[in-house]
Amino acid sequence: RVPELQLIFLPLIDCPSKPQAHGYMLAPGLVATQSCGWLELQSADPAAPPRINPNYLAEPADMQVLVAGVRLARQILSAPAFDGLSGGEYLPGRQVQSTAEIEHFIRQHLDNIFHPTGTCKMGHDALAVVNDRLQVHGVAGLRVADASIMPFIINANTNAPCIMIGEKCAALILADAA
Repeated sequence: RVPELQLIFLPLIDCPSKPQAHGYMLAPGLVATQSCGWLELQSADPAAPPRINPNYLAEPADMQVLVAGVRLARQILSAPAFDGLSGGEYLPGRQVQSTAEIEHFIRQHLDNIFHPTGTCKMGHDALAVVNDRLQVHGVAGLRVADASIMPFIINANTNAPCIMIGEKCAALILADAA
């Protein structure tokens, strides 16, 4: 079994309703999503924005992990090490206790952490956009070298794998030029 949750500590309060507040946050982040979204073109016009449906929380297991993450974050922040540093829980608020209340809070405040993947899947099947040399199928001279080539999101931040993809692409381009 792989980790499903990443707790993200922020030394600030990132909340539009309390923009000038001093404080800190411990936000649960889902890193092994069961839900899968989609992206499709609206037209052949390259300037037309695509239709994007992230399909957040389509699978009940994702909500269960986030509810557990809210409870775990509360447990951690109630540890003695935080005594004297907290002015009290702001969000979701101590009054939010039941699973249904926590689920409602999550639905109202859900956000992404900017690690989208999979829109230009690498492979050789009908859904693949690029091959294993990062070349776009059917388009000479065009490669894709970012997180979009990952067929599925990895169970971690995408920064290091994206650097590796870029380095690999550079090596492939140099090899092809030799």
